[in-house]
Amino acid sequence: MSLLLLFTFFVSSSSTAQQIWQNDLSIEKLSVEKSGGYYVFYLTFKSNGDFDVRSPKLIFNLPRNSSIRAITLPKSFESTAYQIFGSEAQALPPGAQSEDIDSYINFDLSNLRKDATATFKISILAKEKGLPKAAAASAFIYSLTPEADKNNNFKSISIN
Repeated sequence: MSLLLLFTFFVSSSSTAQQIWQNDLSIEKLSVEKSGGYYVFYLTFKSNGDFDVRSPKLIFNLPRNSSIRAITLPKSFESTAYQIFGSEAQALPPGAQSEDIDSYINFDLSNLRKDATATFKISILAKEKGLPKAAAASAFIYSLTPEADKNNNFKSISIN
């Protein structure tokens, strides 16, 4: 009889622990402003929950036929590591044009404390041919911390 009580206590305690450990990491806002030939994106993300977010990653997909000009990070994120993929230096498959490359930035963020908010500013420039008619940019954020709601991890914005 006491073994059954102990098992019941263990099962109910472990499901509660998983619920408590969950956090919600979300893209709160993705906006764009045009300034001269530049497009300036503002990407705001937030962490909600009871615990820190472990090993978060942020991916920003640039519109096709554009190139990165500047990335401005908040003071607390200045040491954030990131890589830009799909640059003009990338080897092209036979017959492909440089505007056929989809470019993105992969941010490797430090653990985020609960209720953290940050806004990244990303400036791009359209290449010679300009952005396509249906140009869009998007952002995706995820982490090792389990989430209750994964529907708010992605945002997309049309540019033209």
